[in-house]
Amino acid sequence: MATNDKRGAERRRNPRVQLELVVHVDWDGGSEAVRTRDVSLGGAMVECERVFPVGSVLRLTHPETEEEADFRVAWVWPGDQPGQYRVGLEQVETTNFWGNAAKPGH
Repeated sequence: MATNDKRGAERRRNPRVQLELVVHVDWDGGSEAVRTRDVSLGGAMVECERVFPVGSVLRLTHPETEEEADFRVAWVWPGDQPGQYRVGLEQVETTNFWGNAAKPGH
């Protein structure tokens, strides 16, 4: 569990932008809708009801563009509610998946 989010921010390649959006996630054996809390040009943090193994690859579908992209699970933390988790995702191949929403100031 993280104790100092500032430390993670120092390692981050791209700044995070708060964005709440419901995206569809597919993995071997299932799929579900999850909610983003924030996004960046290279990743996202989502809230979900499932623990994904760190290192596993998930396919996200953007609800507005229907674009698909693969993301690797970088970390998993307990969420604010029982049975809820925050999952850090790193985009496998960097694209403009989030569009202008991932750019600070937009």
